[in-house]
Amino acid sequence: MKHSSPLLGYFGHHKGATVWIRSIIKQVCKIVGLNHVAVSNVGAFNQDLAAFVDQNNIDFISYTNAKFEYVQPLEPFKGFHVIRDPRDIVVSAYFSHLRTHPIKGWSELVEFRDRSTQSLKMKD
Repeated sequence: MKHSSPLLGYFGHHKGATVWIRSIIKQVCKIVGLNHVAVSNVGAFNQDLAAFVDQNNIDFISYTNAKFEYVQPLEPFKGFHVIRDPRDIVVSAYFSHLRTHPIKGWSELVEFRDRSTQSLKMKD
């Protein structure tokens, strides 16, 4: 089903304030009555974002970890793409991965936390 107005979209990347931005978009869409759906990987839309949008009658798509090849077929749409300063990403990722990021299924992160914690203790 084609929309009478262009699809709206937010496109972001890991550690690019995605949770914060999505929460704002979700609230605004609820207030104005737009169907908002958030996806973060190609498996969520079976590698066909345009078909997913049409099948689910989406008014506003939030696609984090966005890849151009999946966004390009969405035309026409109006959206914005957030790219965070890489220096901020490194600092944010370090502390997130050190303290709060889920570790389920990510054995390397467990090792990273162990090494980092030991390193911080040695500096004290």
